[in-house]
Amino acid sequence: MGIRTRIRDVCVSSLLAACAVSSAEASVVVDGGLSWQGWNSYGTSDTLGIYGGGSTANRYEIFTTQFTFSGQTVTGSPAGSANLNAGTNSVGAFQNGNRMFGIGVRWLGGADVRGGVDTIVRFDFNSNSYAAASTVGGSDGRVSSTQYADRGDFNAQFFSADLAPTSLIVFSGPGAWTSLSTATVGGDFAFRGFYQASTKSYQLIFDLTAMPVLYSNVGGNAVGTIGDNFRMSIRGAGNTDSVVTIPSAGSVAILAGAGLVVGRRRRC
Repeated sequence: MGIRTRIRDVCVSSLLAACAVSSAEASVVVDGGLSWQGWNSYGTSDTLGIYGGGSTANRYEIFTTQFTFSGQTVTGSPAGSANLNAGTNSVGAFQNGNRMFGIGVRWLGGADVRGGVDTIVRFDFNSNSYAAASTVGGSDGRVSSTQYADRGDFNAQFFSADLAPTSLIVFSGPGAWTSLSTATVGGDFAFRGFYQASTKSYQLIFDLTAMPVLYSNVGGNAVGTIGDNFRMSIRGAGNTDSVVTIPSAGSVAILAGAGLVVGRRRRC
């Protein structure tokens, strides 16, 4: 087999894999966690490299997904947000072509995923603020936004009763922030939350295209632009925090012969 044939076969295989990813994007189901179709299991809160802090008795599984918005609707009648439609305070969000990110949690043991403290997702847009603990149960994890967030990092908070969004907090540095509350926008954020009581799970959806535009001036602070690589510290259940690192999405690296070819995902 010649080098050209090998390159061709690798490229075809990579294109087929990219097509499969695109197909998975189209089939992402937002239902609060009934099916997890189109979502990937990231791991559990008591796993080394994920555990950030708090009680190890509170166990939950973490799921993530990324997709291009194409008219997805909410199914399964979850509690929390009503839909994935933009309102007067989120104009430009949930539009076809927007880049979406989802993080979900499924209860495994200990404190319930609702009814206690509010759920917090702390975005570290340049991956330098948060870090997992060195041991499961250890106290050296970097998970606190008031201690470690820097300029452009932001938190999304969700009401403990039904996972509807309650506030956006934007940082200019550790311990320095401004906020936008649901009292101002009526829950009409460019991020939404959905909870299923039967499975003790929830799914949170963020419009990463719209958020830097809509929240470019929150009391003088701006939401940072999320690239292909970012990190989060999440308060998933009870007082237990986890750290999630998102690698590059949408790039395909192809090693062919002696060269490395990098290509963007194509349409199928």
